[in-house]
Amino acid sequence: MKTSLVVPSALALILLSGCSFGHYWTKAGSTEADFKRDYYRCYQEARFWSGSEASRSRRMCLEARGWEMDGMWWGFSGRWKPTD
Repeated sequence: MKTSLVVPSALALILLSGCSFGHYWTKAGSTEADFKRDYYRCYQEARFWSGSEASRSRRMCLEARGWEMDGMWWGFSGRWKPTD
């Protein structure tokens, strides 16, 4: 009986936590400080939106500032990724 409850519960947890992925962002010649400054500004611009609209607004703002999305990581916010 316990096994039959554990599997659906674990599956539900995995599905619900799918919203907790952040993105790596890159920009040639950038530093982590550059990213943090731009990310904060874009976060402030998007704070009045909710849910996916806020996420889309931040993404568009960062792209307008020259940043490119480069992969995902397990977390809630964007992270800078150095270019090679």
